[in-house]
Amino acid sequence: MMRIVLLSLACAAVVSSTSGVAKKIQRNINEWNKDVACWGRENALKYHVGLVNAIEQCSEFGSPASLVKPANPWQTAPQPIPSSPFQTLPASVSRLNPAKYQNWNSIWANYLGNNVRQRRQATDGLLETDEEDFQEFLEDFEEYKEDMGTKMGNLTCVLTKMGMLDSALQVNLAMYTGGFWDNYDLSKTLAASDPLWRQMMTSGFTDCYSIAQTFPQEALDKNPVSKVFGRHMIFFKCAAKVSKKCCYEAEMYDWIKTLYGEDPSFNWAQFGLPNNKYELAALTVKVMTETASDEEEFVGDFFYGDAHV
Repeated sequence: MMRIVLLSLACAAVVSSTSGVAKKIQRNINEWNKDVACWGRENALKYHVGLVNAIEQCSEFGSPASLVKPANPWQTAPQPIPSSPFQTLPASVSRLNPAKYQNWNSIWANYLGNNVRQRRQATDGLLETDEEDFQEFLEDFEEYKEDMGTKMGNLTCVLTKMGMLDSALQVNLAMYTGGFWDNYDLSKTLAASDPLWRQMMTSGFTDCYSIAQTFPQEALDKNPVSKVFGRHMIFFKCAAKVSKKCCYEAEMYDWIKTLYGEDPSFNWAQFGLPNNKYELAALTVKVMTETASDEEEFVGDFFYGDAHV
């Protein structure tokens, strides 16, 4: 019975797979176009080629055999250096027993306890299942754990190759706040040559680091992956939002300045508006969008609406 249900779901998935692939392609193209607009074509090429090379170099890193090597991504991180202004992430890993986290299965076993091997005591449900179905589910669960371990191991390798993690597999904040800017030609970017814009970026990354540090461990402990890597995940998600926000604001500033010009000496604060030109541009575009007439909205949807690849 369970096989029939899964087969039906698989058939339904095939119907929508084409749309899913198209959305991924569109996502990747949009990301490339965003990077070119913000960082310049040469810098975007350097970054994306580096990412492709890192993926190729790390293609075998996520194999289960690599998880038991001394430098595996599941090993407990070393204690933070006392003189460091930021505590090493993840902050509370040092309280865990290193022996329990030497491989992916241990992480899941520690989370699930011994419950997975108990005989299933199910009440009557709408679908009939037997012990064979239960054993099949356990096999699928083992495969799921192995796949997740492979993906996380591969991602850890790529992040290290890209300099986003340091040799101790901790967030490389020094790269985000300093070394990053030395790797690219700032003259080719939209706004990175402006100290104000760079400060917006680095301040945002530092805030992300602080948020990841102070996030309640109790919430992270609810999931076996976030229990060990949750602070990393929080930082990278937050850092991506900071980068996207700053790039969008730089593009909106360039757009407003090109279309309407600017007066750098004008005091916008007297009207309750920000003097930061990037924040001002973002607010200006928001006001213009919110106050557009129905006719302007209709024409805009025609020319700028998503055509769906």
